[in-house]
Amino acid sequence: MDTEPQFFETNAGPGAVGQPMNRVDGWAKVTGQAKYSAEYNRLPGLVHAVLKTSDVAKGRVTGFDSSAAMKQPGVLAILTHLNLPKPVKVPDSQANKGTLNSPMGFFPMMTDEVHYAGQPVAIVVADTLEHAQYAAALLKVTIAAEAPVSSYFDPKAQRYVPKTVKGTAGVTKRGDAQAAFAKAPVQLTATYHHATNHHNPMEPGATTAHWEAPDRLTVYDTTQGVSETQKTLALMLGLATEQVRVVTKYLGGGFGCKAWVWPHVVLAPLTAKAMGRPVKLVLTRQQQYTGMGHREEQEQTLRLGATKEGKLLGIVHEKNVYYLALGRLRRNEQPHHQHALCAARFRVDLPPGQGQRDDLDLDAGPRRHARLVCPRVLHG
Repeated sequence: MDTEPQFFETNAGPGAVGQPMNRVDGWAKVTGQAKYSAEYNRLPGLVHAVLKTSDVAKGRVTGFDSSAAMKQPGVLAILTHLNLPKPVKVPDSQANKGTLNSPMGFFPMMTDEVHYAGQPVAIVVADTLEHAQYAAALLKVTIAAEAPVSSYFDPKAQRYVPKTVKGTAGVTKRGDAQAAFAKAPVQLTATYHHATNHHNPMEPGATTAHWEAPDRLTVYDTTQGVSETQKTLALMLGLATEQVRVVTKYLGGGFGCKAWVWPHVVLAPLTAKAMGRPVKLVLTRQQQYTGMGHREEQEQTLRLGATKEGKLLGIVHEKNVYYLALGRLRRNEQPHHQHALCAARFRVDLPPGQGQRDDLDLDAGPRRHARLVCPRVLHG
């Protein structure tokens, strides 16, 4: 009588499953010997940078009052869009964004524009973290506020269908799903609302930048991808890849938010260039919510048409998400997410199907790439 082989007959060799394993970095972490990106404190002339962020969601910076802040002990400089060195390339176009491989919709502190609450508008540099934090609290920023559009429920939110979503058409069709649904004996329509989701690992975003020479940059960064960070920094700063060194020895959690280059990662070396000395920039816990992206609020509507016996005849899946409204990037900009539409393209007995993503331009913070596992398209 034929029998199926048992598990240990097909996996005769010892494996990792069920075995006590030593984590490579475990001992260093639990004993406090691990050196994280914000703990490189012996660089020559190291100073500390603190971000001053906007407390309004949309508007224009009209002025700075730095008189009180600059009088504080240890304060070295206050950088704004008026005096911060400019990067060579920023994600201000679809071509640049694709080249930089970054989810940033734009780069802050290049102009007086404010596009979301929590956006960096100034950088305070001092000899200690405490001095920089106190001076940042004293720095006064005047912003001419405008009415933001911060939810797709807002009547002023303009919905549009993107041409592409990461290389796939904004509307995907197979057959006539609408007609199949209309004729189906059994119809089910459900709408699901998803709140904004944030990722906030124990270790916040932190970057220490050291220009060892005018064309040699070393960055100690909390990144999950040193090669991608190296490439993006080189492109944005106008350097060759081999002129940028990115060091990450230990990571205190990431959840995907540290797989990309966010504004503070570039602002740190720009500040270091302005100061002529190494600069450490660490996000606060509050800035984690606005500085390293998030999964956006969204609404999904799923319509299923089927026979009374349960055979699917048609699937229609529509999704509303928002995208940071930036004028130049508003229309036909390739949105960054596609995770919900993956499910709409999952084929069950190959019924006619239609997936559509509608984007809205809102004055909300930068989003991140959503790392959700989606079913692959099944052919057959």
